[in-house]
Amino acid sequence: MTKFTTDQLSTEITGLQNGKVYEFRISAFNTAYQGDSVYVRTAPTTATVTQPSTPTGIKDIYEDEDGKHLLRWSEPSDGNAEIQYTTIEYKLQGESEWTWLVNDADGSESYALARLSADGQWNGLAEGVYDLRLSSFNGIQSPYATHTVTIIDQS
Repeated sequence: MTKFTTDQLSTEITGLQNGKVYEFRISAFNTAYQGDSVYVRTAPTTATVTQPSTPTGIKDIYEDEDGKHLLRWSEPSDGNAEIQYTTIEYKLQGESEWTWLVNDADGSESYALARLSADGQWNGLAEGVYDLRLSSFNGIQSPYATHTVTIIDQS
């Protein structure tokens, strides 16, 4: 925690990163007493935040050595704010209902759609042909990118 003291009603804090969330505690005090604190949570922006671009470069890859069927994509442009997550949804081809799979909160550009477990069981999406859609979020949702993948049970 960094402490700033001022005798003014406002102050400028420099060195903050665009789009990163900061928490501030503000209180008034004099030599005899410190008043109650007010908490403020904010994400400063020095530029206008815009919609991030659609994820691109989508590929599905089966990594035999790890027993994983991965979905990979290129990091989209961030629209002047950090990409908080990428949403992946899926549906079997021919169906109309999309199912949420994951909000990729760790910021990576890959996700294991299915994998072999240590006991040889196939976990994740079952065998089939799927339509996938991806969207990035920086406070504003990007347009969807779509991709078709065929999952083959490797157990």
